[in-house]
Amino acid sequence: MSKIPIALSWSGGKDCSYALHLIQQEGKYEVKYLLSTCNTHTRELNMHHLHETLMAAQAAAIGIPLKVWYVNAAQNASYEAAFKTIAAALQQEGIYHIAFGDIFLADIRQYREQLLQPLGMHCIFPLWQKPTNLLIQEIIAAGFKSIVCCIASLQMEQHWLGKTLDNTNIATLPKEIDACGENGEYHTFCYYGPVFRYPLSVLATEVSSQRMPLHANELTIFSWVHLHLVPQG
Repeated sequence: MSKIPIALSWSGGKDCSYALHLIQQEGKYEVKYLLSTCNTHTRELNMHHLHETLMAAQAAAIGIPLKVWYVNAAQNASYEAAFKTIAAALQQEGIYHIAFGDIFLADIRQYREQLLQPLGMHCIFPLWQKPTNLLIQEIIAAGFKSIVCCIASLQMEQHWLGKTLDNTNIATLPKEIDACGENGEYHTFCYYGPVFRYPLSVLATEVSSQRMPLHANELTIFSWVHLHLVPQG
């Protein structure tokens, strides 16, 4: 029985990486593309500030092609227009499913479903409603290696930037922070794990900050560390 071709929304972090792992383990779907939407001007993910070259390096290490669409800033209208283009392009290749790494934010899931279903696309949520305190342990135990690349500065201290997510560091997360950062408290860059054929090496340099919308468009200050690929060999 042939597998159902799908695409996976790709932010470069631990959740989408683990979602890919679960999809591959299940064996029902075949991920044909990783999908990222980057800022037209900066060529970075709007929230995580990861440059497209970092996601391209991940895709090469994983062995699944990356498709990047460009949007203007963090405007919903631009994002929605991009996904209409994405849906049309995928459907031309017989792909009618997109997977996401969302865990428990019902309004985000509803938004994705309401956006994609009228376009003839179906949404898949491999991590849906998994308890995040257990999920983060699963991710680490499976062998995924990620570093914190972005934080909500009013909720987490800057010393978290550049830290590797392991059991020791997770144990020191403030109690009010979701273990997987599902409420937007932190974001990660995954550089190795079972879905990777080889590890990536990255260098964390300067830190930048900007006031940006959090969940439900509430403004907060985000800080991120600039990551750069270190050439191999």
